[in-house]
Amino acid sequence: MENKLEQKIMKQVTRVYYLKKVFNPLMFKVYALVVALVGMSSLISLTNVFKNMPSLLEIGKLYTFTSSAIANTEVSVQFVLAIVLIVGVLLIRDTIKNFTHAPGLSAQQM
Repeated sequence: MENKLEQKIMKQVTRVYYLKKVFNPLMFKVYALVVALVGMSSLISLTNVFKNMPSLLEIGKLYTFTSSAIANTEVSVQFVLAIVLIVGVLLIRDTIKNFTHAPGLSAQQM
């Protein structure tokens, strides 16, 4: 009786371990970012955006173009863009946190 219970518990522990490995929060953010980028590319014409965009060196014109493009687009595109920005910021935050907490990469050793 005890052996069967122990085996059942160990199977559940093993299952949870592998599920945590496969479905970790970082990967969900990456999946969300990829899905949002694919959705955004299906809603807008990226070639036309890049064709009409001013040079990256012209900061004032680039800001005007970007703010005008976001303000004059459909709500669905604005929503997907917001998702891309939020998930991107979360991924950058996680990456910075992982690098600062990684053993061997502390600022004192550099």
